[in-house]
Amino acid sequence: MSTRSCMLALALVGLCTVVEPARAFSDPLSFADPVQMGGGGGRYFTGSTTDGYGCNVCHAGGQAAEVVITGLPLAGYRPGTAYEARVEWPATLEHLGLMLEITDSNGVQAGELRLPPQNELPNEERCEPFEDGFSAGTLIESEQRSLLAVADCGAKRVRFLWIAPSEARGTLRFSGGLVAADGEADSAGDGATQFAHALPLTRSGGALASDIQGGCSAVARGARSPRGTTLLPLLIALYLVKRRWG
Repeated sequence: MSTRSCMLALALVGLCTVVEPARAFSDPLSFADPVQMGGGGGRYFTGSTTDGYGCNVCHAGGQAAEVVITGLPLAGYRPGTAYEARVEWPATLEHLGLMLEITDSNGVQAGELRLPPQNELPNEERCEPFEDGFSAGTLIESEQRSLLAVADCGAKRVRFLWIAPSEARGTLRFSGGLVAADGEADSAGDGATQFAHALPLTRSGGALASDIQGGCSAVARGARSPRGTTLLPLLIALYLVKRRWG
């Protein structure tokens, strides 16, 4: 490793250990803040091609938590289609932080992320106290990037809607990380889980229509439509998704 790379790595470790006394990791919502203020200096540590680093560049020594991700089109996405995804972690985790994003090969935001309406969230997707109704997830927009952050608030999972780009952009990348903290005010003894999945462009024919089922659950289903009627179901589906998910 070059001297410059070593110095950069040491600087990153240093900024990750500048935290509030009550935290064992930097709050993901502060990553846009300058380093001298305890922030990430514009790095979000998702492991994407833009960041180049994940949570494990700072946090180590603890047990990595299992993260279960469902709903993403791992077999291939269709342009303009809405997909509901869910990220879950063990209910026994007391302190955690999570950050994720979906980008193209250049690290630029691909598609749009949306959160469910707060009045339709189950308790597992709310911060404590649940009766306050605050969502576990927060969207962050930053220089051609759209990120979903979850701070340490007592939630057990997060759900989001991803609307694929309206035009084909090749294989996309879903990437992120979760830190399971030990409750100490340093980065030692924390478990870091990095996750990344390729989202290729589907090669199959036919239209994929999205509809709303059971509250704010957006489901994408594949179906072949008769020639000449392919566009109408998709337009209706996107209209319904836009109304429900804001």
